[in-house]
Amino acid sequence: MVLAIGGYGYWLHRSLHPLMSSKGVQAELKTFVAPNEREPTELIDLGFARFELPKSLAGTPTTQNDDLFISFGEGAASVNFFVGPPVTDDNPEWAQLLADLSQATDERFETSYTLRQRALSAQPFTVFDIPFKGLRKTEAEAVLLLLKATFSLDAPIVWQGDTERVGLFWVPSERVDIITVFDKQKRVTQEFLLNPDSKQATALVASLLATYRFVSDASDMETWRAEARSAGVRFKPQEDASVDVLSDEERLQRIADEIQARRARRKALEQ
Repeated sequence: MVLAIGGYGYWLHRSLHPLMSSKGVQAELKTFVAPNEREPTELIDLGFARFELPKSLAGTPTTQNDDLFISFGEGAASVNFFVGPPVTDDNPEWAQLLADLSQATDERFETSYTLRQRALSAQPFTVFDIPFKGLRKTEAEAVLLLLKATFSLDAPIVWQGDTERVGLFWVPSERVDIITVFDKQKRVTQEFLLNPDSKQATALVASLLATYRFVSDASDMETWRAEARSAGVRFKPQEDASVDVLSDEERLQRIADEIQARRARRKALEQ
Protein backbone atom coordinates (compact mmCIF):
# COMPACT_ATOMS: atom_id res chain seq x y z
CA MET A 1 0.00 0.00 0.00
CA VAL A 2 2.77 2.42 0.96
CA LEU A 3 4.61 1.63 -2.27
CA ALA A 4 1.41 2.17 -4.28
CA ILE A 5 0.76 5.56 -2.67
CA GLY A 6 4.40 6.57 -3.13
CA GLY A 7 4.32 5.51 -6.77
CA TYR A 8 1.11 7.46 -7.38
CA GLY A 9 2.62 10.53 -5.73
CA TYR A 10 5.73 10.26 -7.89
CA TRP A 11 3.57 9.93 -11.02
CA LEU A 12 1.59 13.03 -10.05
CA HIS A 13 4.79 14.95 -9.41
CA ARG A 14 6.17 14.03 -12.83
CA SER A 15 2.85 14.86 -14.50
CA LEU A 16 2.41 18.24 -12.82
CA HIS A 17 6.01 19.44 -12.99
CA PRO A 18 5.92 20.78 -16.62
CA LEU A 19 2.81 22.81 -15.78
CA MET A 20 4.02 24.10 -12.42
CA SER A 21 7.39 25.19 -13.85
CA SER A 22 6.01 26.90 -16.98
CA LYS A 23 6.40 30.65 -17.41
CA GLY A 24 2.68 31.29 -17.75
CA VAL A 25 1.90 29.76 -14.36
CA GLN A 26 4.45 32.05 -12.69
CA ALA A 27 2.74 35.22 -13.96
CA GLU A 28 1.88 37.82 -11.32
CA LEU A 29 -1.49 39.59 -11.38
CA LYS A 30 -1.15 43.30 -10.59
CA THR A 31 -3.61 46.19 -10.37
CA PHE A 32 -3.51 48.70 -13.22
CA VAL A 33 -3.56 52.33 -12.13
CA ALA A 34 -4.43 54.82 -14.85
CA PRO A 35 -2.21 57.90 -15.26
CA ASN A 36 -3.57 61.09 -13.73
CA GLU A 37 -3.53 62.83 -17.09
CA ARG A 38 -5.28 61.24 -20.06
CA GLU A 39 -4.12 61.87 -23.59
CA PRO A 40 -6.48 63.48 -26.13
CA THR A 41 -8.92 60.85 -27.39
CA GLU A 42 -11.33 60.23 -30.22
CA LEU A 43 -14.72 58.52 -29.89
CA ILE A 44 -15.01 55.29 -31.87
CA ASP A 45 -18.38 53.80 -32.81
CA LEU A 46 -18.34 50.22 -34.11
CA GLY A 47 -22.14 50.00 -34.02
CA PHE A 48 -22.18 47.24 -31.41
CA ALA A 49 -19.54 48.86 -29.16
CA ARG A 50 -18.28 52.36 -28.41
CA PHE A 51 -15.05 53.53 -26.79
CA GLU A 52 -12.47 56.27 -26.94
CA LEU A 53 -8.96 55.87 -28.36
CA PRO A 54 -5.81 57.96 -28.03
CA LYS A 55 -5.82 60.07 -31.19
CA SER A 56 -2.47 58.65 -32.25
CA LEU A 57 -4.05 55.19 -32.51
CA ALA A 58 -7.31 56.16 -34.17
CA GLY A 59 -7.85 55.39 -37.83
CA THR A 60 -10.32 53.86 -40.24
CA PRO A 61 -11.87 50.68 -38.78
CA THR A 62 -11.64 48.01 -41.47
CA THR A 63 -12.51 44.34 -41.61
CA GLN A 64 -12.43 41.66 -44.26
CA ASN A 65 -15.05 39.14 -45.29
CA ASP A 66 -17.52 39.96 -42.51
CA ASP A 67 -15.36 38.31 -39.84
CA LEU A 68 -15.38 41.31 -37.44
CA PHE A 69 -11.62 41.15 -36.85
CA ILE A 70 -11.21 44.90 -37.20
CA SER A 71 -7.98 46.77 -37.89
CA PHE A 72 -7.43 50.45 -37.12
CA GLY A 73 -5.15 52.48 -39.35
CA GLU A 74 -4.87 53.96 -42.81
CA GLY A 75 -4.20 51.03 -45.10
CA ALA A 76 -2.49 47.68 -44.60
CA ALA A 77 0.96 49.26 -44.23
CA SER A 78 -0.03 51.43 -41.26
CA VAL A 79 -2.23 49.30 -39.01
CA ASN A 80 -2.14 50.61 -35.44
CA PHE A 81 -3.88 47.69 -33.72
CA PHE A 82 -6.56 45.02 -34.13
CA VAL A 83 -9.86 44.36 -32.36
CA GLY A 84 -11.29 40.85 -32.13
CA PRO A 85 -14.98 40.01 -32.51
CA PRO A 86 -17.29 40.15 -29.47
CA VAL A 87 -17.73 36.96 -27.43
CA THR A 88 -20.67 36.62 -25.07
CA ASP A 89 -20.77 34.56 -21.90
CA ASP A 90 -23.74 32.77 -23.48
CA ASN A 91 -21.29 31.29 -25.98
CA PRO A 92 -21.74 27.50 -25.54
CA GLU A 93 -18.03 26.85 -24.89
CA TRP A 94 -17.75 29.54 -22.22
CA ALA A 95 -21.08 28.59 -20.64
CA GLN A 96 -19.99 24.95 -20.36
CA LEU A 97 -16.57 25.87 -18.96
CA LEU A 98 -18.12 28.16 -16.33
CA ALA A 99 -20.56 25.44 -15.29
CA ASP A 100 -17.93 22.68 -15.16
CA LEU A 101 -15.41 24.68 -13.14
CA SER A 102 -18.08 26.00 -10.77
CA GLN A 103 -19.03 22.41 -9.99
CA ALA A 104 -15.45 21.15 -9.74
CA THR A 105 -14.16 23.90 -7.46
CA ASP A 106 -17.30 24.60 -5.42
CA GLU A 107 -16.84 28.24 -6.45
CA ARG A 108 -19.42 30.18 -8.40
CA PHE A 109 -18.08 31.55 -11.69
CA GLU A 110 -20.92 33.65 -13.04
CA THR A 111 -18.90 35.35 -15.79
CA SER A 112 -15.83 34.76 -17.92
CA TYR A 113 -14.32 37.80 -16.21
CA THR A 114 -14.51 36.25 -12.74
CA LEU A 115 -13.09 33.01 -14.13
CA ARG A 116 -10.15 34.83 -15.75
CA GLN A 117 -9.53 36.69 -12.50
CA ARG A 118 -9.58 33.46 -10.49
CA ALA A 119 -7.34 31.62 -12.97
CA LEU A 120 -4.79 34.43 -13.13
CA SER A 121 -4.72 34.51 -9.32
CA ALA A 122 -4.08 30.76 -9.05
CA GLN A 123 -0.73 29.73 -7.59
CA PRO A 124 1.36 26.66 -8.45
CA PHE A 125 1.50 23.88 -5.89
CA THR A 126 3.54 20.74 -5.24
CA VAL A 127 2.66 17.08 -4.84
CA PHE A 128 2.96 17.53 -1.08
CA ASP A 129 -0.08 19.87 -1.13
CA ILE A 130 -2.33 17.25 -2.70
CA PRO A 131 -3.29 15.40 0.52
CA PHE A 132 -4.56 18.69 1.97
CA LYS A 133 -6.41 19.69 -1.19
CA GLY A 134 -7.85 16.31 -2.12
CA LEU A 135 -7.80 14.88 -5.65
CA ARG A 136 -10.99 16.64 -6.80
CA LYS A 137 -9.73 20.09 -5.86
CA THR A 138 -6.25 19.28 -7.17
CA GLU A 139 -7.69 18.50 -10.59
CA ALA A 140 -9.70 21.73 -10.57
CA GLU A 141 -6.65 23.77 -9.51
CA ALA A 142 -4.63 22.16 -12.29
CA VAL A 143 -7.27 23.21 -14.84
CA LEU A 144 -7.21 26.77 -13.47
CA LEU A 145 -3.42 26.82 -13.84
CA LEU A 146 -3.72 25.58 -17.41
CA LEU A 147 -6.10 28.48 -18.06
CA LYS A 148 -3.67 30.85 -16.36
CA ALA A 149 -0.85 29.74 -18.66
CA THR A 150 -3.17 30.26 -21.64
CA PHE A 151 -4.39 33.70 -20.55
CA SER A 152 -0.94 35.03 -19.53
CA LEU A 153 0.88 34.09 -22.76
CA ASP A 154 4.07 33.52 -20.70
CA ALA A 155 4.15 37.19 -19.69
CA PRO A 156 5.69 37.73 -16.23
CA ILE A 157 3.01 40.27 -15.27
CA VAL A 158 -0.68 40.61 -16.13
CA TRP A 159 -2.35 43.93 -15.30
CA GLN A 160 -5.96 44.05 -14.15
CA GLY A 161 -8.21 47.08 -14.27
CA ASP A 162 -11.68 47.15 -12.74
CA THR A 163 -14.56 49.63 -12.63
CA GLU A 164 -18.25 49.27 -11.89
CA ARG A 165 -18.99 48.67 -15.60
CA VAL A 166 -15.74 47.33 -17.09
CA GLY A 167 -13.23 44.64 -16.20
CA LEU A 168 -9.93 44.49 -18.09
CA PHE A 169 -6.78 42.39 -18.35
CA TRP A 170 -3.65 43.64 -20.10
CA VAL A 171 -1.06 41.01 -21.08
CA PRO A 172 2.18 42.65 -22.31
CA SER A 173 3.81 39.60 -23.88
CA GLU A 174 6.91 39.55 -26.08
CA ARG A 175 4.99 38.98 -29.30
CA VAL A 176 1.85 41.05 -28.86
CA ASP A 177 0.05 43.07 -26.20
CA ILE A 178 -3.46 41.70 -25.64
CA ILE A 179 -6.02 43.79 -23.81
CA THR A 180 -9.14 41.82 -22.90
CA VAL A 181 -12.10 44.07 -22.09
CA PHE A 182 -15.26 42.77 -20.42
CA ASP A 183 -18.53 44.71 -20.22
CA LYS A 184 -20.03 43.51 -16.94
CA GLN A 185 -23.53 44.70 -17.75
CA LYS A 186 -23.74 43.00 -21.14
CA ARG A 187 -21.46 40.04 -20.27
CA VAL A 188 -19.46 40.49 -23.47
CA THR A 189 -15.70 40.31 -24.05
CA GLN A 190 -13.52 41.85 -26.77
CA GLU A 191 -9.78 41.60 -27.29
CA PHE A 192 -7.52 44.41 -28.50
CA LEU A 193 -4.15 43.42 -30.00
CA LEU A 194 -1.34 45.95 -30.04
CA ASN A 195 2.31 45.96 -31.13
CA PRO A 196 4.44 45.32 -28.01
CA ASP A 197 6.71 48.22 -29.02
CA SER A 198 3.83 50.68 -28.94
CA LYS A 199 4.28 53.61 -26.58
CA GLN A 200 0.51 54.04 -26.45
CA ALA A 201 -0.37 50.80 -24.63
CA THR A 202 -0.85 52.42 -21.22
CA ALA A 203 -2.95 55.22 -22.71
CA LEU A 204 -5.07 52.69 -24.64
CA VAL A 205 -5.66 50.57 -21.53
CA ALA A 206 -6.64 53.62 -19.48
CA SER A 207 -9.01 54.85 -22.18
CA LEU A 208 -10.72 51.48 -22.67
CA LEU A 209 -11.13 51.00 -18.93
CA ALA A 210 -12.82 54.40 -18.62
CA THR A 211 -14.93 54.45 -21.78
CA TYR A 212 -15.61 51.00 -23.26
CA ARG A 213 -19.30 50.16 -23.60
CA PHE A 214 -20.91 47.28 -25.46
CA VAL A 215 -24.11 48.91 -26.65
CA SER A 216 -25.79 46.25 -28.76
CA ASP A 217 -28.72 44.29 -27.36
CA ALA A 218 -28.08 41.50 -29.87
CA SER A 219 -26.00 38.39 -29.28
CA ASP A 220 -25.52 37.13 -32.83
CA MET A 221 -22.78 37.88 -35.34
CA GLU A 222 -25.16 38.72 -38.18
CA THR A 223 -26.76 41.59 -36.25
CA TRP A 224 -23.35 42.84 -35.10
CA ARG A 225 -22.19 42.95 -38.73
CA ALA A 226 -25.24 44.98 -39.71
CA GLU A 227 -24.66 47.39 -36.80
CA ALA A 228 -21.00 47.78 -37.76
CA ARG A 229 -21.90 48.54 -41.37
CA SER A 230 -24.45 51.13 -40.26
CA ALA A 231 -21.80 52.77 -38.06
CA GLY A 232 -19.42 53.11 -41.01
CA VAL A 233 -16.99 50.24 -40.43
CA ARG A 234 -15.34 49.47 -43.75
CA PHE A 235 -15.86 45.91 -45.00
CA LYS A 236 -13.32 44.90 -47.61
CA PRO A 237 -14.12 41.91 -49.82
CA GLN A 238 -11.72 39.01 -49.39
CA GLU A 239 -9.28 39.10 -52.28
CA ASP A 240 -8.96 35.33 -52.66
CA ALA A 241 -12.21 33.46 -52.29
CA SER A 242 -10.31 30.17 -52.16
CA VAL A 243 -8.67 31.04 -48.83
CA ASP A 244 -9.69 28.61 -46.09
CA VAL A 245 -11.91 29.87 -43.30
CA LEU A 246 -9.76 30.24 -40.19
CA SER A 247 -10.75 29.71 -36.59
CA ASP A 248 -10.53 32.63 -34.15
CA GLU A 249 -7.36 31.12 -32.65
CA GLU A 250 -5.70 30.84 -36.09
CA ARG A 251 -6.62 34.42 -36.94
CA LEU A 252 -5.20 35.67 -33.63
CA GLN A 253 -2.01 33.72 -34.31
CA ARG A 254 -1.67 35.26 -37.77
CA ILE A 255 -2.25 38.71 -36.35
CA ALA A 256 0.42 38.09 -33.70
CA ASP A 257 2.82 36.87 -36.41
CA GLU A 258 2.10 39.96 -38.51
CA ILE A 259 2.67 42.31 -35.56
CA GLN A 260 5.94 40.57 -34.74
CA ALA A 261 7.12 40.80 -38.36
CA ARG A 262 6.37 44.53 -38.48
CA ARG A 263 8.20 44.99 -35.20
CA ALA A 264 11.29 43.25 -36.65
CA ARG A 265 11.18 45.33 -39.83
CA ARG A 266 10.94 48.57 -37.87
CA LYS A 267 13.88 47.61 -35.66
CA ALA A 268 15.93 46.78 -38.76
CA LEU A 269 15.17 50.19 -40.23
CA GLU A 270 16.12 51.92 -36.99
CA GLN A 271 19.52 50.22 -37.07
